Amino acid sequence: MDAIAAIVDGGLLGASDTAYVAKTMLVTSVLSFGALLLAQRLQGGLLGIWLSLKVITTGRVLGGALRLASRKTSPLQKPPKVVAA
Repeated sequence: MDAIAAIVDGGLLGASDTAYVAKTMLVTSVLSFGALLLAQRLQGGLLGIWLSLKVITTGRVLGGALRLASRKTSPLQKPPKVVAA
């Protein structure tokens, strides 16, 4: 799952879609922090910490996949920029 997140992030960063990657990380970090607080309240221990970190990974994968799959907002749908030599 972590490797898939890195690949999706790399595709978006390679397409210079850094603003979207930053927004996705902000949202998933807040969700992960909530999961971490819940794990603490439930005394989840190491498993709770690990699961809260997986919230970040899952959010990165889902957010990036939705962006890349979207016909309207995908950076893959835009024509490449031609640089004059």
